[in-house]
Amino acid sequence: MTDATVSPVFKILALAQGGHDNLARAAIEGGATPDQFCVDLLTIANRTPVTIAADQILPAGAVLVRAYTATPAAIGGNVGNGTLTVSAIGPDVVEGTYTAKCILKRSDRGTFEIRSPSGGVIDEANVGTPLQSTTFSLTIADGSTDFAVGDGFTITVAGGTYSGYSFADDAGVQVAAGVLSIAIDTSDPSATQEQFATVHGPAVLPANFVALADPPPNYSATNLGQKFAACLDQLARRGIVVRG
Repeated sequence: MTDATVSPVFKILALAQGGHDNLARAAIEGGATPDQFCVDLLTIANRTPVTIAADQILPAGAVLVRAYTATPAAIGGNVGNGTLTVSAIGPDVVEGTYTAKCILKRSDRGTFEIRSPSGGVIDEANVGTPLQSTTFSLTIADGSTDFAVGDGFTITVAGGTYSGYSFADDAGVQVAAGVLSIAIDTSDPSATQEQFATVHGPAVLPANFVALADPPPNYSATNLGQKFAACLDQLARRGIVVRG
């Protein structure tokens, strides 16, 4: 006897009764299986309106990157007068306020504990030694007065507009931050616009939908494949799985 709670008919019926009857009907008529419909529904549910930068002509499925800023600031009351600088932002960065707190004091040195906006420890940085991680590349420099245990910094990360992966910025670090749902043209007028995109999971997107838009004509297939694979890995970190 078939368990109604796992039967294909029950799956589509339950989703249809949840307010998605038009999608369910279109899926069935188009020959989609219940599981395919569940994936499509999940992806649609996770589409988010985002701000696309000006001067962009992007097809649906274009891999999006996002501009981030990281602003360090010394915590009030620090004994030491050294500095913290961020030289690069990695693929695991999230919006919010990170903290760097001195947990070990040494003459002209010291060790800082780096915590994420949620409070989890993500790394340790030694004064005077650059730290390179998948979140930040940063350096804490010694000042004329040594740091004391408890001294610290905040690093405020803010996300800006989204744009398509730029081959003109090939030498820079670009982090895949989502996939555009609908084609957009912001070149005329030259202003930002809102459009739907998948920027968080859980979501599953078909491989034939996702692409790096407009690679140069002479760009090698090998390099393109490597960059696309890196983007897929970065999307997976956000819960966006590309397969098929």
